[in-house]
Amino acid sequence: MSASDVVDSHLVGGKNVLLVDQGVSFGGALVVLVSIVKNLKSGYNPTIVSAIDGDISKWIDIGGDFEVLSRKPAFTYVNRFSAYEKIRKIRSRVVRKLSVYMLSIYEFFVNLRYVLDLCEIIKKRKIDVVHINNSVYVLMAAAITGTPCVWHIHGVVEEKRSFLHRLLEPSVSCYLAISNYVSDSAAKHGYPKGKLVTVWNPVGDQFIEEGCTLSNESRNSDLRERYELAGNAFLIAVFGRIIEWKGQLEAVKAFAEAKLGDEVYLVLVGGSTEGFGDAYLEEIKKQAKLLGVEKNIIWAGFVRDVHEVYKDVDLVLHSSIEPEPFGLVVTEAMASGVPIIASKLGAPEELVDDGVTGLLVDPRNSTEFSTAIQKVVMDAAFRKLITQSAKISVKENFLPKQYADRMCEIYDQAISPEK
Repeated sequence: MSASDVVDSHLVGGKNVLLVDQGVSFGGALVVLVSIVKNLKSGYNPTIVSAIDGDISKWIDIGGDFEVLSRKPAFTYVNRFSAYEKIRKIRSRVVRKLSVYMLSIYEFFVNLRYVLDLCEIIKKRKIDVVHINNSVYVLMAAAITGTPCVWHIHGVVEEKRSFLHRLLEPSVSCYLAISNYVSDSAAKHGYPKGKLVTVWNPVGDQFIEEGCTLSNESRNSDLRERYELAGNAFLIAVFGRIIEWKGQLEAVKAFAEAKLGDEVYLVLVGGSTEGFGDAYLEEIKKQAKLLGVEKNIIWAGFVRDVHEVYKDVDLVLHSSIEPEPFGLVVTEAMASGVPIIASKLGAPEELVDDGVTGLLVDPRNSTEFSTAIQKVVMDAAFRKLITQSAKISVKENFLPKQYADRMCEIYDQAISPEK
C-alpha cells in the first residue's frame, strides 16, 4: 500500500500518535511499541509503521483498534552493516574514509522516498507527535512537517550523533532511554542530558492476567509432549534471535560444563532472522556435538506466542556477551514465575536484585555461569524464593498499563511543552 492509499481513520478528536520502527525482523523494540498502543488511554489514536514486510501479526499478536503500516527504507541498517564490513577490509585509510563518506551520501538520497512517504502519512493522519525508534530519517520527516517527536533509544549508544541528527534536534522533545545504562551511554556521546529520560520497558500484555503476573502454577506440557520428554524433565530455556552477541554459544558451553544429567534439556527459542547468515547457528551445533550435549539441546526455532513457552520451562538463561540495553527476556521470565540467570553486562543489573529476584553472572566466564545453573537446578527452595520476589518486582516496576500512562505524559509534554 502506498502512502497515498492510507485511510483517514484517526482524524476526529483525540491526539494522533505515529510510532515508527525500522527493525527489519521481529524484536524487542517492536514488542514495546505494540505494548504502548494496546495500553494507551482513551483519547490517543495510535498508528504503527513497521519495516517488516507483510503482516506483522504472524510475529506478534497486535490486537487493539489501530493500524500497522509497512514501510521500509531502501537502505536499511542491515545493508549498512554489510557495507561497513566490506569497507573495513580496505587497506588504505584515505580510501576507507572516502568510502564511508560516499556511502553516507548514497544512503541519504536513496532513503528520501521513505522520508517523503512518512511526511505524507503524518500530514494525512494529522499526527500530533511522532515516536521514533532510533532513526534520523523519521526525525527528518517530523522536522519537515513541523511535528514534535520522542526519540526512543533502544540500544547502547556507541558513537556521537550525526551532523543531520544534531541539526534536527530542536524537533526532539525528549530522548527516551530504556535503561540507565543506555541513558549514560547516550550522555557520554553528546546527547543533551536535559532531554534524557529513562523509562524501563514493560512486560508484554500476554504475561499479565487481570492486572497480575502469570501464575507459575499453570505450567503446561507442550514442549515435553512435542519432543517426547519425560514428565519430570527439567527444561532450561534461552530466548532470543540466534546472533552472536546474544550468547547462545556461551549458554551451551555452560550447560555442558554443569553436567546436569540426561533429564535436563537446554531449549533454544528463536531464529536467525536478520540477514547475517547461519554461520553462528552452525557453530553452536558444532560445539554442542563436540561437548557431547547435542542430544540434550532442543531447537525450538521462532515461536510467536512465546509466553506459552515460559509456562513450560523451569529456568531461563539470559546470556548476552555484550552490554544489554535492557533485556525483555529478563522481565518476561520474572513475570512468568520462572527463575532467571541474567548477564551482568549492561542493564540487567538494574532489573535483577542479585540473589533476591534472580542471579547475575558474566556469561563469558563458563565456570561462573555453570555454577549458577547448578545452584538453581539443584535447589528447589531457592527457585521458589527468587520467583516470588521477582513477581513482586514486576508488579511494582514493569506493568504495561503503568508504562503506557507514562508515555501519555511524555506525549502530552511533546505536544504542549510547558512554558
